[in-house]
Amino acid sequence: MSLNLSILEPRTSPLAIAFADRPDGVIRSGIFHAFAASLISAPRPKASHHLRLVLLVLFVIGLCVLGSSSLFHEILSRLQPAVQAEATNHPLRGAVFFLLYAALGAMLAFVSSSVLVPVAIYAWGEEKAFLLLWIGWLVGGIASYGIGRFLGRPILRRLSSAGQIAAYERRIGTKAGIPLVFLFQLAMPSEIPGYVLGLLRYPFARYLAILALAELPYAIGTIFLGDALMNGQMFRFALVALAGIALLAYAFHHLHKLLEQSDRRVTTPTDARVDDPPAS
Repeated sequence: MSLNLSILEPRTSPLAIAFADRPDGVIRSGIFHAFAASLISAPRPKASHHLRLVLLVLFVIGLCVLGSSSLFHEILSRLQPAVQAEATNHPLRGAVFFLLYAALGAMLAFVSSSVLVPVAIYAWGEEKAFLLLWIGWLVGGIASYGIGRFLGRPILRRLSSAGQIAAYERRIGTKAGIPLVFLFQLAMPSEIPGYVLGLLRYPFARYLAILALAELPYAIGTIFLGDALMNGQMFRFALVALAGIALLAYAFHHLHKLLEQSDRRVTTPTDARVDDPPAS
C-alpha cells in the first residue's frame, strides 16, 4: 500500500499565492490595506447601535407602563410642592446644578440628564427647562471637544466608548463635510462626536454650530416627553418617543452610508496602485 505523502508537504497559503510575484514593499502595502479595510468594515458600531435602539424601545415601553401607574403620579404630586419651593428659595443653585448635570450627561455614557427633566419642568416650567437642558448639552459638547483636542488619547483610553472613538476617528477625517459631521452628531451617543472631532481638530466654530443644531430637536423632544409623562399622556409620549427613535435610526443608517461611500473613494485608488505591475 502506497502512502500519499503530499498531505505532509507544507501548504501554500492563499495570501502567499496572491502576492507571489510582487516585491516585498508591495506585499507589505497590500497586507496593510487589507487589514485596514477589515477594521473599517467591522460591524461593531452597527451592532452596538442596534442594541442601543432595542434598549431605547424597551425603555419607552417601561416608561409607558410606569406613566400609566397611579402610584407614580401620586409620588409626582407629592414631589411637586417640594421642588417648586426649593427652586423658589435657591433659584440659581438649582439651575446651575441642572445645567452642569446636563453637561455631564453629554460627556459620559453612564450619566443621563433626562431623569431630572420632570423635576426641572416642575421647578422652572417648560421653556426655562428646555434652555437649561440645551445649554447644558452644549457645555458638555464643548468640554468633550476640548478634552479630545487638548488632552487627547491618554484621557480617552479610559472611557468605555474608547473603541468607538478610535473607529470613527479613522473614518470621519479632518476634511469631513458639514452634512457628514451633522449626521455624526445626530446619530451617535452625545459623548462620542465631541471627543472624535476634538482629536481631529475640526474647526471649533463649525463644530459648535453643528452641535447646537443637532441637539435642538433632542432637547425639544426630551422636554415634550417629560411633560407628557408627568401629565399621564402616554399615547402622545409613546408616539413622540418612537418618532425620535426612528429619526435616530435613519440618521445612523444614512451616516454609515456616507462613510461607506467615503471608504470606497479612499481605498479604490490605493487598490489600483497595489494591483499595478512593477515597472520594468
